[in-house]
Amino acid sequence: HRVATLQTEVHMGLLAELEKPTHIEQLGDRKAPIIDIVVGNYYPFGVDSKDFDHGNNIIDQIDVGGPTMGRSGSKGLRAVVLEAKDYPIILDELKQFGEVTLATRWRLAGEFFRTVSSLDANIAQYFEENPPPED
Repeated sequence: HRVATLQTEVHMGLLAELEKPTHIEQLGDRKAPIIDIVVGNYYPFGVDSKDFDHGNNIIDQIDVGGPTMGRSGSKGLRAVVLEAKDYPIILDELKQFGEVTLATRWRLAGEFFRTVSSLDANIAQYFEENPPPED
């Protein structure tokens, strides 16, 4: 489960600059798909984590794959959608333009990094305020 989304081809498909022929060639060589949209949410951490059972180890409540895909997608200027409120906007742009506009992808990247930085701050606070587990 911990490494399910940490696949090279997934990140190639999110990071490739599609206007660069060498990137397209590399995608083809690795049979990596072009990924235009990432839709997801993250494991809650902190106050809400008691409602989200990943077992007794709080470390397992640190989401790695989702934020990693979101980082790759945002850096690749793909649409990284975290909130259902954005679904109608995405669907409208896909119907109207055949793609998600750069302005929307840019806004979503900002929202992604704001969200993941808050999540990371909660995780950092946990490590700072709690002793390590017993061996």
